Amino acid sequence: MSTAVDVAAVADLPEGTMRRVELAGTPVCLVHAGGVIHALHDTCTHARASLSEGFLDDGRLECPRHGAQFDVATGTALTPPASSPQPMFAVTVSDGRILVDPTPSHSHPFES
Repeated sequence: MSTAVDVAAVADLPEGTMRRVELAGTPVCLVHAGGVIHALHDTCTHARASLSEGFLDDGRLECPRHGAQFDVATGTALTPPASSPQPMFAVTVSDGRILVDPTPSHSHPFES
């Protein structure tokens, strides 16, 4: 695990909300769902839309462009038109702060 980066206060990400942050030049979508904070790549693997501008419902994140849905806990593509999973980032919460490991679970299809 790389050194985690402090990206936000837990208080700034209420339950049921999302927020985009930059992590070493990579857009990351923070999601607070089901009492857990998750971090996934903010760019949809289907059409380059910002997932943090999408919709969150019951642990599913819906892309605002074409409606592809992703599981916020695993990054798995749940519905077409997306077929590739979102890269995920490890999250730690400490002293009211959200810390994110900048190393993704796998590479994003639009990045080399």
